[in-house]
Amino acid sequence: MSRTSKNSNKNATEEGENLNNIWEKFELKLNDWVTTTLPTIVSEVIKSIAGEAVKKHIDEYVSSTELEKSLGESIDFDSQQLHDEIKSINTELKTGLMELKNEVNMLKNENDNLEQYTKRCNIRIYGIPEAPTESTDDIVISFLQKELGVTISEVDISRSHRVGKKSNIARPIIIRFTKHNTKVMILRKRHLLKRNGRSLYRIQEDLTQTRRQLLKYLHDNCNNKVEK
Repeated sequence: MSRTSKNSNKNATEEGENLNNIWEKFELKLNDWVTTTLPTIVSEVIKSIAGEAVKKHIDEYVSSTELEKSLGESIDFDSQQLHDEIKSINTELKTGLMELKNEVNMLKNENDNLEQYTKRCNIRIYGIPEAPTESTDDIVISFLQKELGVTISEVDISRSHRVGKKSNIARPIIIRFTKHNTKVMILRKRHLLKRNGRSLYRIQEDLTQTRRQLLKYLHDNCNNKVEK
């Protein structure tokens, strides 16, 4: 074997040994990295992933809480706005109702005044006995002459008749005179009915139902105060 061939074999052997040494060192470092560094990296990655997940859940919770709060505030606002609108409508309705009541009362008063005006020539006489067949004109003429000394004739009477349902008590006679002055004259002399004390008869102005009720109320209250 030549000298050159021996040197080549020697060099190859040395290179193989060097590669083995390098690989052994690499394996040692790799094992060391796997046992020491890799767990730390994995732990950090896990922590990072877990942190992101937790953060995501927290963000979602905060968002849902804010949404719930926002919805709650919106609902409260809408509820208050609805309450205010209903209150405003109620106020308007009450005001309108009050105005309507005032208008109705005004119309009632106007109607009562008109009705009373149509009765401006009327009187009512209470207590005159009632007969099955009678002429109320003749009865009134005779009654006024006898009780008050007032002389009238049929031309002074526009119309007369009994009012109300028949019963055991004589119904009043309502008389409409042709002139307002005749009515005034009779009302001025009606006090003569009590010249001998309490009279069985009573002469009153023909009033509307509203005014008759008011007169009765005043009459009853005055009597109660006198009795007390």
